[in-house]
Amino acid sequence: MKELQLYAEDLWVRTGKRWDRFYEEVVGGYFKDERPKKAVEWHLRLKQVHLRWPNEVVSVFTPAMSVEGGLQAFRNICRNVEGHKIYSRVVPPLWKQDRIRDAFAMHEFLMSRQDGPKTLSEIEPLLKYVELYGSEKQHSYFVRELVKAGIMKHDEPSDAEISQTQATKEEEQKNRNQPNKVAFSDEFGARLFATKALTFELIVAGLQMFGVDSIGPLTLREMALRTRSVEELVSQLVALKRSGISTGESVFSKVVVKLAFGKSTKLLHDVLHSDQHPDVLEDMRTQESLLATYTLAEDWRQVNKTLAVMSVTSNEDPHNHNVLFRNAVRVGNWEAATQQFEMMREQGVHLSRTTIMWVAHEILPRRRKGRRPSQDKQSVDALRRLIWLYQQVIISGGRVPPEAWVECIKRLGMYDLWSDLEKLCLWLIPFYAPTETSKHRLLQGINRPSVPSDSKPNCFESSLPAAHSKAPLRRIFSVRLQEAIVAWGFILRPHPDLGKQLVANPFNQGEYLIPWVRGIILLRQLREQGVIVQTNTIKRACRARLATLFSEYRRSSRRRNRMLRRENPWMLNDILRSIQRAWGKPLFLEYGSNYHKLVNPKTRPVRVGRWTQTAREDMDWSIGARFSSFHISRQ
Repeated sequence: MKELQLYAEDLWVRTGKRWDRFYEEVVGGYFKDERPKKAVEWHLRLKQVHLRWPNEVVSVFTPAMSVEGGLQAFRNICRNVEGHKIYSRVVPPLWKQDRIRDAFAMHEFLMSRQDGPKTLSEIEPLLKYVELYGSEKQHSYFVRELVKAGIMKHDEPSDAEISQTQATKEEEQKNRNQPNKVAFSDEFGARLFATKALTFELIVAGLQMFGVDSIGPLTLREMALRTRSVEELVSQLVALKRSGISTGESVFSKVVVKLAFGKSTKLLHDVLHSDQHPDVLEDMRTQESLLATYTLAEDWRQVNKTLAVMSVTSNEDPHNHNVLFRNAVRVGNWEAATQQFEMMREQGVHLSRTTIMWVAHEILPRRRKGRRPSQDKQSVDALRRLIWLYQQVIISGGRVPPEAWVECIKRLGMYDLWSDLEKLCLWLIPFYAPTETSKHRLLQGINRPSVPSDSKPNCFESSLPAAHSKAPLRRIFSVRLQEAIVAWGFILRPHPDLGKQLVANPFNQGEYLIPWVRGIILLRQLREQGVIVQTNTIKRACRARLATLFSEYRRSSRRRNRMLRRENPWMLNDILRSIQRAWGKPLFLEYGSNYHKLVNPKTRPVRVGRWTQTAREDMDWSIGARFSSFHISRQ
């Protein structure tokens, strides 16, 4: 390569000729070979002769962004080139590939070299990210830097504020251009059209004369009922529009107009002759409830009518797939629900956020906060069915809000379905961990999905660092849930043959631990895969469980806790040793040999009347045996 370089430079000195792509092929080639340091080295060698102008460095950006350490090397290259203006060819490609953190790094670097965006569209996604997930201080700093660079004007409003202001101005302009609106009684309009002596043309002329600009659903219903065919109704609707009279924004009006222009004679007849007041059609909960009633009664004509009504109001998907899925679940027909879900997958339609959150509320049995729900086969099957559904949504490319998984994990823990709990927690990690290449489009707010969804904007979630409070894994595995996982690990009832219950330590081959530390093992596995787990969280949760087992007796209100204290076969030092090995380091060194303080954390005073004969018997059972050996192994 050196000989080739010398030849090229000699040719340049003698003839003034050079190969235009020599720099790109050499430096870019080293990037392609995943040798970014070599790329920087050869940039320094070639820039004097073969870099024709500063912006030519961007020719090696594409291979640089595809290799580990490539962007850092590219920045080092740019530091040796003055006057480049490459922002529009560097930052947008990064955020278009969902590499939001890399985009921010390149933005800050280029801005520091007076190389900024030419238009706000080049920086809009970064600004949106800061607005959604940054602190007020971070947002102010980001905007201030843009103002300094002349990219934004001082106190320039955000896109949402601009849109809102523009809409307000358009509305005001529209109102100024229109004559004064006249309040028109919908009931009076209905009586006009119900009067056979008055022709359609005469009524419309009268409405125009009095400045009426829209009619209500009751008026529209009477107008439609007096027509002899769909064609006549369409003709009258067109005439109304030409006269400057709107049919309004009610659900009833939208349905009638849609069915009339769609020539759906039977459905239109059913809507017009329905015993439901037009106002009832506005309530989607009522309509979904009626849909379930009609389905159970197998009244398909009413089912089709209700679906027609809901089709003009639902923004979930254009063909009511989500409505049909919810209806199948509501009537208890899981076979139909599964078929509907499979049809949605084939057509690329996902369950909406509304459906995902609703289905959990619908099929899971109610439970009081902090209390375990009834544990019968039907309840467990419903939970497993829900988990399967959520997993299929994710596998098929849909999105399940992180919060939806919390209740699933809680119930698995409360039911002591430990194997299912462990598998689910580990399964979730790759789908919700922060990645440079998101599973969802970064700019969902700019490049809209083909199927409408009622889900909240989540365009940047997968790019949030794991420590961010809104990062998906933080929202699933909150501190409280982590403490609960530790507690659920302790609820296993001791087996008479203790050897059969010992659990293998995955971090130390051949080592077996007391089964009550299984929650700590799981949290350590989650931590190694990116979940933020603080040592203090483990300490606090373990200390609470140790207090349940070994503290000066306070009768627990929970039968399981009383049973575990009574039947606990392990000494304190045995449990502490397993906790230490499960977490990988000692947790309670600050207590030294003061085990009494360790197992007796400060709590609220016990209410009078909690001591009973049973409590005393339980205490007598545990006195002496639990405190006979308090030696902690520090190995």
